[in-house]
Amino acid sequence: MTMTEIEAPPLITPEGGLASQPESPQQYHDHPYVWAWNIILGATSRDFIARECLAAERDGAPPDAVYKTRDDDPNMPGEWVTVGMLVNAEQQRRVREYAHALVDHHEALHKLSKQPKAQPPEVAEEPEEAEEPEQYAYNVSFVARISGKVTAASHEEAMRLLAPPEHTADSGYVGGLATDLGGVVWFLNFDSRAGELVSTDDPRMQKRPTPPAPVVAPVVPSPSRVSLTPTRGVVIRRMNPPEPPKDSD
Repeated sequence: MTMTEIEAPPLITPEGGLASQPESPQQYHDHPYVWAWNIILGATSRDFIARECLAAERDGAPPDAVYKTRDDDPNMPGEWVTVGMLVNAEQQRRVREYAHALVDHHEALHKLSKQPKAQPPEVAEEPEEAEEPEQYAYNVSFVARISGKVTAASHEEAMRLLAPPEHTADSGYVGGLATDLGGVVWFLNFDSRAGELVSTDDPRMQKRPTPPAPVVAPVVPSPSRVSLTPTRGVVIRRMNPPEPPKDSD
């Protein structure tokens, strides 16, 4: 977007419509009083007024010139009349106010052009979305104890309020909390560190199969034996124990 589209101040003139205002300061060629004079006279063509301003620039007319006399004027033939030379004081005031509005607008645009142009805001880069970790199902078993608190007139009444028959299973655990009964408070106590993993589909928690231990055959001692080596002539004989002597008659 350009400066004129967003930041340029609007041109506000005391009279005349938008169609008769100059599109830019260059259009009145440094002769705002010529432009103002033609507006006071009722001119509405922007192109016609711009040509009158261009003629004043080419002739080197004074900056406060308002119009040029005719060549056959008996007093000032072909001369540029300044705003101070106007006889009608009201015309002087209106021309000055309009010309001052053009000059002030020109100066505002000039100051604006000297200011550093605003840099477009940096677009912050969107952070990369962190990849969500994959979810797994975990079935964990805890040893828990459920306790209840209620205000009652007796222990028997407290038991009926905490564990009414319609909410108590046969096995003894509370199958449904009696939340519809006023004043009943339940507590669940368990040790979170004592949870036992029953099952999961998390591949990181799957136990690796333990390879079977290698089967080692038992060491059976070989039977001792004596080899008879003919070359050495070794002979092993079993010796019978000696018989006891017989008594002689």
